[in-house]
Amino acid sequence: MPIALVIQVLSRSSRKKKPDNDFPIRWFHRLEFRVVASFAALFILVVVSLFIIGKTVGESLIRSQASQTVAGAGSDVLAELERRAAKASIIAHNMARAAQWVIDHDNGRLLLRDMLNPPGAESIIAGGGVWPEPFAFEPDCERCSIFWGRNASGELEFYNDYNLMEGAGYHREEWYVPARYLAPGQDYWSKPYIDPHSRQQMVTVSTPMHRNGELLGVATVDLKLEGIAELLAQATYSFGGYAFIVDRSGRLLSFPNEKMVREGDSPTGNSLEPYIHIDELARRYPEYRPIVAMLSVQMKGLKQRSTAIDTLAEKISDESYQIGREEAQRISSAYFFGTAEATRASQAGAIMGSDFLLGEKIYVSVTTMPGTFWNIVTVMPDSAARLEATEFVDSLFDVIIYAILTVLVVTWLLIRAQLAIPMKQMSQQLRTKLALQEGESELIFTEDRGELGALTHLFNQRTLQLLDSQQAIEHLAFYDPLTGLPNRHMLHVRLKALLASVAHGELHFALLFLDLDRFKHINDSLGHGFGDQLLVQIGERLRNGAGAELVARVGGDEFVSLVLSPVAQSEQLPARAEQVARHITELLGAAFDINGNDYHISTSIGISLCVNARDTSADDLLKQADTAMYHAKNSGRNTYCFFEDAMQKRADQRLKVEKELRYAIDNNQLELYYQPQLDSAGQCVSAEALVRWNHPERGVVAPGEFIPIAEESALIERLGRWVLRAGCWQLQEWQNDGIYLDHLAINVCARQFHCGDIVQDVRDALDYFGVDPSRIILEITESLIVENVIDTISKMNELKTLGVRISLDDFGTGYSSLRYLKQLPIHQLKIDQSFVRDVASDESDLVIVETILSMAHHLRLEVVAEGVETEEQLALLQARNCEYFQGYYFCRPVPSAQFVAYVEEARNKATLAQI
Repeated sequence: MPIALVIQVLSRSSRKKKPDNDFPIRWFHRLEFRVVASFAALFILVVVSLFIIGKTVGESLIRSQASQTVAGAGSDVLAELERRAAKASIIAHNMARAAQWVIDHDNGRLLLRDMLNPPGAESIIAGGGVWPEPFAFEPDCERCSIFWGRNASGELEFYNDYNLMEGAGYHREEWYVPARYLAPGQDYWSKPYIDPHSRQQMVTVSTPMHRNGELLGVATVDLKLEGIAELLAQATYSFGGYAFIVDRSGRLLSFPNEKMVREGDSPTGNSLEPYIHIDELARRYPEYRPIVAMLSVQMKGLKQRSTAIDTLAEKISDESYQIGREEAQRISSAYFFGTAEATRASQAGAIMGSDFLLGEKIYVSVTTMPGTFWNIVTVMPDSAARLEATEFVDSLFDVIIYAILTVLVVTWLLIRAQLAIPMKQMSQQLRTKLALQEGESELIFTEDRGELGALTHLFNQRTLQLLDSQQAIEHLAFYDPLTGLPNRHMLHVRLKALLASVAHGELHFALLFLDLDRFKHINDSLGHGFGDQLLVQIGERLRNGAGAELVARVGGDEFVSLVLSPVAQSEQLPARAEQVARHITELLGAAFDINGNDYHISTSIGISLCVNARDTSADDLLKQADTAMYHAKNSGRNTYCFFEDAMQKRADQRLKVEKELRYAIDNNQLELYYQPQLDSAGQCVSAEALVRWNHPERGVVAPGEFIPIAEESALIERLGRWVLRAGCWQLQEWQNDGIYLDHLAINVCARQFHCGDIVQDVRDALDYFGVDPSRIILEITESLIVENVIDTISKMNELKTLGVRISLDDFGTGYSSLRYLKQLPIHQLKIDQSFVRDVASDESDLVIVETILSMAHHLRLEVVAEGVETEEQLALLQARNCEYFQGYYFCRPVPSAQFVAYVEEARNKATLAQI
């Protein structure tokens, strides 16, 4: 069955009942009536409001309007300047980030030149560069700046003047010194100046360069100030006023009459001469004293005093020959109060007397530009403000009555023609749309090219989006979002279709179930992000090179591949499935390149054949292949295995044991057996607790039958907690009966240690039964340690803090424990019985045992030899100073009552021996 047909069937089956599209509209709810009535009420309210305003607060309105106008003009100028400033700041910060890693001057020059010259930058950016600290980039280079400036032709040209040793350098420049003290990401605006290369007025934007918390130098962008006079004139043209700008030091940056404000008592008009200070402006032209006073208040508000500010101001003033103490104080204040002072614009306004240039009363607004502390002064004549307000009020009252009637009529006609009728048409078309089948995609058509047309267009776009969303939802329903492969749902749909074809005798097929080997270890050690990247590449390889008709991802690291075969070639199906399986193992066995590193992974594959669809379902096939896959894993991984009935029987038996074991834990069918641990004098000083299962039908079940099943499932955590609590209870009961053991050893498996909260489990058991923590020894294996060394050591230290002792079980069978042995807070080593068994007959085992004993004694660790079965083994171990022994030579694991009898018998023998 085609996949598209399946999706279409599923979509149609989920359709809901169509809504009722009958929606009657009464006359007073119609849009025409409501809009006209609203406009009529609005115009009446406007007439009344204007009459009241004109009679009561007319003067105040004029002043407020004038203040808003001049303030708005200042804001317009500010917005344009901030646009230029933002572009310069972004380029400067980008240069700073790039320059931190530019070591090669030749390549660095070209990179910085391109960054300074984006499209359209010629009219704004005059140049810029990077200015390293002495010897910061190159150990033998004190001045290593890279500076590009525009020449007379407007092209960026490289200049090396600042790097010449006979010059003053750049490290004391006014635009360099303050930037050294900025935090990363901040920028500093210099005082305006005349560029010596282009002879243009400009300002330098500086930002620091840091790497690993260390200052590397400063990056700069030179911002042109040309065109400011035109910008100011344009902003004030509408009301016949003017505007000028003052920098943070109080020096003018612009003025409507430049000759009035050039340096010198007799202005020459030379465009290269700097403008005068505002104090000089007030001295020459007393009419400007009120404005200068406003500016002084604004500037004084930017200075703060504190020890830190004074210290920084002194540094800036001393290090730069161009910055005075007062200006340094203002710069330092900006550093410490940047959030309040440097990141937002502030405005001040006032009404003043006769103006020198306009000759009448004026409205003045002062707007402070964030970061730069430039002040934009906007001036509006009083006559313009009154004329604008008076004309408006007079004309309004002249035409208001006629306008109301005209507007009502025109509004009704326009609403009817442009809104009401098209809305009716759209409603009718929507009803038509609702009457269509949901699967169809007919859109609404309108000839309107206004807002209604836009609304219709957006409605159509939204309809298409919904259709796309529906397709995306359907895709998510059938495909894995990570790998793009078909998911379990799609696989089931395809399997049902294939089973139908098998039932009709059309084809046979094989199902290959893939499971990545040790993928959980990859996720745990390298992270899920790495695991996702690996899964994506695996999916890509399977999609393009598996050689199968369908590849699907059905779980975290589980994939399924289908191999189809015509009935006439069914005899070749097993060979072809085997060929595909072998090809997949080779395909996934090749190295995967992730983040520039090679990683290898293998896969185990289970294969189930479908040649008869009778009494077979998709779940049955997946279950059979899954069972065969587990058999392949048990056979050594990185291989494949065909499903056999015996496998299913074993799998069913395993599930049965797991189910019965779960019941056994809940219903007290478990029991602890105890194997004595003796010292060199033959005294029973401790014991190891071993769990046994008293099955009601099968009797005592061997641990080797149910422990591996518990470890493969989450049951091992519950089983471990039961053993821990049962051991603590028994230890306390013995003590109450006068039977005292030095400690009781309890085994902890890897899953219980790493996946569960072993520390809390131990704490709860100790607290509940009141057991002395030092009398509990937890036995862990070497393999448990190497799975996650850091986590293991951390938890072992927490257990040690509780007072619990730790024994390293099966010591000598691991492969990396010696590397971490000195870091582990262990108390005891247990020599694995594989070495003890042949210690009397195998010289190599004897050497290993002697080495372990010697190492343990030097590390001041107790040693227990387990698996002692003969007197000869015991004698050899005693001769080499082994301290404790455990094995069948002394006693097999026995229930509590027999263990107590053994302890009492051992005590009696020891007493008789002393007598």
